[in-house]
Amino acid sequence: MEQIEIIKKKIIHNSKGDIIHILKKNDSNFKSFGEMYLSTIKKQKIKGWNFHKKMHMNLIVLKGRIKFVFLDRRKKSINYNSFLEVELSDKCFKIIKVPSNIWFAFKGLNKESFILNTANILHDPLEQIKKPLSYIKYKF
Repeated sequence: MEQIEIIKKKIIHNSKGDIIHILKKNDSNFKSFGEMYLSTIKKQKIKGWNFHKKMHMNLIVLKGRIKFVFLDRRKKSINYNSFLEVELSDKCFKIIKVPSNIWFAFKGLNKESFILNTANILHDPLEQIKKPLSYIKYKF
C-alpha cells in the first residue's frame, strides 16, 4: 500500500540478551517525535476503526501476535479503497510505518499482546476519528 512500509529491525544477538534497535532519528521512517505509548490487546479482541488526520505512526509488536488491517480511502492514492493486512509478532521484529489519513484496526491473536507506537505528534482527540467496527465492512 502506498506509503505504508514494513521495516525489518536488526537484532544484535548477545549471550546475555539481545538488543533490538526500534527507532533512530536517522531511520527513513522517523519523521519527528511527539510521543511513545504502549497499547495492549487481548486474544480475539478487535480495536478500531481509527483514523489520524496528522499523526504518523511507527507500530511494533513487543509481545504476542497481532493482525493489523489498513484501509486507504485517500482519493488520489493508487490504493484507493483497498485493504492491506499485516500480521506481526514478537518472533520477527518489524515496524509498520503508517502515514496519516489511513483507517486501521487490529486484532489480538495471543492471550495478550503489546504494541509500541512511536508517533510524530502528541495525542490530540480532535485529530483522531474513531468509528465502530461496523463502519467499515471487513471480516476479521
